[in-house]
Amino acid sequence: MPFALPDDSHVSCAVSFVDDANNAVPVPAGAVAAWSSSDATVVTVVADPVDPTGMTGLVTSTGKLGVATVMLQVTVPGDPHSPYVGVGGDVIVGAGVISAVDISFGAPAHN
Repeated sequence: MPFALPDDSHVSCAVSFVDDANNAVPVPAGAVAAWSSSDATVVTVVADPVDPTGMTGLVTSTGKLGVATVMLQVTVPGDPHSPYVGVGGDVIVGAGVISAVDISFGAPAHN
């Protein structure tokens, strides 16, 4: 299901690891995450500087309305199955709350 994000906002997203039986697996030692966006003109994605593991992403809207997919590639040194690729899903950036009202005038007409 797409995630709705206002055009003036950001949100964090976290990675979790599971095995074939869908059981939680701890973050592998030495794992390195590379976050990305399918359209960086709509949202940017970077490792959240608050999380030293890099396994939390920070998704920030650019102000442009649209849809972008958040993606992640995790590389684990020494793991023959690495890299692991995850797709977080679509982020739909929509207009935020009203912050001002503009008035525009049409062309003048004779009475």
